[in-house]
Amino acid sequence: MKKENKSFFVHILTGIFAGAVSFLVGNKAAAFVVMVVILAVLIKVLERFLGKEKFKWWFSNGVWIYVFVWVITWTVFYNLFP
Repeated sequence: MKKENKSFFVHILTGIFAGAVSFLVGNKAAAFVVMVVILAVLIKVLERFLGKEKFKWWFSNGVWIYVFVWVITWTVFYNLFP
């Protein structure tokens, strides 16, 4: 599997996890901070496995989908469990 695909799928799964953790935090501002921290850690971990790439590569191969999935997951939990 190409490293672009690996990055994409890992970002999706981590976005779901980050959305759930952000919901458990309870505070909207803290939820955003949790999302950013998890993203930063994820990028550092993936750099070890996939190699160092430029920001444009990370953004196009995972960051945008991570944020999108995080927003959807957090919103679903936020609306299901008010």
